[in-house]
Amino acid sequence: MSQFHSSFSRVTRSSGGGRERSVVRRSEPGTSPATWLLRGLVAAAFCYLVLFVLRADIRSLINIVPDDASYYLNIAENLAAHKGLTFDGTTPTNGFQPLWLYVLTGLFSVCGSSPETMFRLCLVLQIAMLACASCMVPALGPRGRPSSFTWATAVIFMFLVVERAANGMESALLVLTLTALLRYGSRTQILREFAFKQSLVFGLLMGLVMLSRLDTVFVGAAALGFALLTAIRHPESRGRALVGLGGMALGATAVVSPYLVFNQLEFGRVMPISGVLKSSFPVPSISFDAIRGLGHPMAAVVLACVSISLYYVAWFAWKGRLMRRPHAHPHDDAMAILAAGVVLHFCYVLVFMRWAVFYWHFVPSMLFVSLAVGSHALHVQLWSRRPRVSNALYWAVIVVAIGLGAANAHRRRSLPLDHGWHAAAYEAALWARRETANEDLFAMKDAGTFGFFSERDVVNLDGLVNGPGFQEVLRDKQLVPYLRSLGVRYLAQPISTLRGVAEGRYDSFSFRYRSHQYGVESDGIVLRRSSEVYRSPPFSLDARTAAFIIWRLTE
Repeated sequence: MSQFHSSFSRVTRSSGGGRERSVVRRSEPGTSPATWLLRGLVAAAFCYLVLFVLRADIRSLINIVPDDASYYLNIAENLAAHKGLTFDGTTPTNGFQPLWLYVLTGLFSVCGSSPETMFRLCLVLQIAMLACASCMVPALGPRGRPSSFTWATAVIFMFLVVERAANGMESALLVLTLTALLRYGSRTQILREFAFKQSLVFGLLMGLVMLSRLDTVFVGAAALGFALLTAIRHPESRGRALVGLGGMALGATAVVSPYLVFNQLEFGRVMPISGVLKSSFPVPSISFDAIRGLGHPMAAVVLACVSISLYYVAWFAWKGRLMRRPHAHPHDDAMAILAAGVVLHFCYVLVFMRWAVFYWHFVPSMLFVSLAVGSHALHVQLWSRRPRVSNALYWAVIVVAIGLGAANAHRRRSLPLDHGWHAAAYEAALWARRETANEDLFAMKDAGTFGFFSERDVVNLDGLVNGPGFQEVLRDKQLVPYLRSLGVRYLAQPISTLRGVAEGRYDSFSFRYRSHQYGVESDGIVLRRSSEVYRSPPFSLDARTAAFIIWRLTE
């Protein structure tokens, strides 16, 4: 946290016309009480997160972590145990972001323990990654910015980025790699000098960002577009820009291509199965449903972050007259690339994404906003024109952000355990761990939490961590024979939408699963009240009464 410092002194300097103007200059770091206060608060926040993860009821943690996070844990555990890239112990899958899976595989190889312990260690590892990223964040701001800018960056980074990125998904690793990429691009001025060696390193870091989350390819496209536009608009530096472009492309390709080649050879396409199911690319399916699925508060946050990113891109293009003249700070170039990547990704979501869009898909936009509040653009537009008004406005925003952020953090960590189905899935997993044999095979949709904590193999019925062949099974209405051929003995599912089933008032019903690749439903699995072997206490799910039920499948 030592880099969260910003003590300033005012000096007087004569301008060209003889007038004297006030200039903000950085004084020696570490001398201001505000600096130590900020460092202490940031350190305390990270310590609180670690203590919460280590001491909280495991069900409280599971309640605020996405179910998909346990997909990674289960696959990593199987890979560390030399079972291959599989979730259900049988079917190979590539439904994951690769770099985070590799990190977790290393963790499981070194620290094999109970599911609960590994779950906590995963979150502690993410907090450590975010702490490392936070140490690089202050260096991304312009020199001479006022202390309110530094505080705003730290506060928004903690409440908007850290609070959401410590989620068991790939988000924390993505924040770390993105911050390292921006830090390197700003420090080396690679986006202006385009030296081949530095461009190659920049490309390697870009490749790590893409492996952290594959849809950050738009950030890579923005970087390459920046170099190409520089070559077009500046003939005198065209050669250097093209050399830099080649270095970036070579570095990124060297990191990403082995993974893409593996996908093509093993699964018949470079895109992972989860991407195939969620995206209609190259056929447009323009809809706002994907954004509405985030929920009103988070959708508003995402739209605000994307709007700020779009404004920054427009400001950068206008101020530099579409790259004809350089900006004052190399930091602006790196920020513009991230902002452009955010805008391109959002456009892709609107045009091609048809299902399962979540807030962690937009973590780069949240990172951009946390950096933008301390950027040179705001420093020039606000502080240099009306420093007193801008400073007062910033401190007001900081106070409001702390209040809202702390209230939201408290709310998320204080959710009742009967609000949502994750805690119910954990209790059902404990039952399966106690009452079923190790070789018993389960089937379930949204099977991450149940599959990992039950320590049983589970066939995932939405197909996100299956192989591509499972979609043909659903399309051809062969699900029942498929499950029978695998020897599946139990089917588990939280139920809320079917009237009477959650309350136990039914004799039998037919449950179908959807093929998101082909847009059709499978054949029905007949489930009977008499076949229930486990039923959870009722809980609330989307304002409905729900129950987590496990049925024994009949022969």
